[in-house]
Amino acid sequence: MTEVEPTLVSTALSGGKRANICRGFYGNEDWWIGFGKDQSCQLEGTWRDLAILAAKILRHANTREVAPNLYSPDLPISPEQEANY
Repeated sequence: MTEVEPTLVSTALSGGKRANICRGFYGNEDWWIGFGKDQSCQLEGTWRDLAILAAKILRHANTREVAPNLYSPDLPISPEQEANY
C-alpha cells in the first residue's frame, strides 16, 4: 500500500508575541519554520511535527491555567508520536 502525500495549503500563521510559522525557504513542500522577531529559525519541521507539538502543548497542565477553553488532556497521541516528536 502506497502512502499518499498530503496536499498542504501554503499559509503564514501568527500569534502571541512574535510567534510566526510559515513555509520554509528550501523548496520542500512540507517544511515549515517558526520564528520570532525576524526570520531566523527558532523551530522547524514538517506540518506533522508542528501538529504533534501543538497537541502536546494543548495536553499540558500549563494550558489549563492560561487557556482553559483549549486544554485537552485527553487529546490522543500515539506512543510513536509521544516518543519521537
